[in-house]
Amino acid sequence: MRVKVRRALVVTASVAAVGFATCMLVHTEFQAMKLVLVIGEGIAMCLFLTAGVIKVAGREAVSRAVVRIAIVVALAVPFAFLATPIVFRLDLWLLKRYVALELKPALERQHARDGAYPTKWSLYESPPAGAPWLLKWTIYSSEGGEYFLAVMHPGVCGQVFGYQSSTDRWSESYEPCFY
Repeated sequence: MRVKVRRALVVTASVAAVGFATCMLVHTEFQAMKLVLVIGEGIAMCLFLTAGVIKVAGREAVSRAVVRIAIVVALAVPFAFLATPIVFRLDLWLLKRYVALELKPALERQHARDGAYPTKWSLYESPPAGAPWLLKWTIYSSEGGEYFLAVMHPGVCGQVFGYQSSTDRWSESYEPCFY
């Protein structure tokens, strides 16, 4: 019985690790997560078929190992989808930290020098080295006296997180999706 429990724990830990790592690699982006669904389950099916062929060839121990890997892959896909809120919050935390430590000071320096914030700033076109991934989903707007940053959740249509310089606060809102 102990062996079965240990195997179950190993499989569960493997599923969690593979699923979370997969989600981290694609950063919860909707189109990429759809690919994870198709490719991940396709790989699992191929592994199950391979295990059957290996078993027929008389290599039962190898077949069992391949079946376990197939189970991990098959279960890691739904786990990756379950991990998306956690991964997005981590990406959002990294972006907020970057805004506080890098962007705000740069914008304040420009404001002190020119008397106004820049009216256009394309953060997504050429993000600086070391910028968090979520910066490419950030929109900047300003009339000169204050600025606003909006970050769209790449995996949830309409979920927007905004930073307003006048209040120095982040807020969450939902905008209609048009597609």
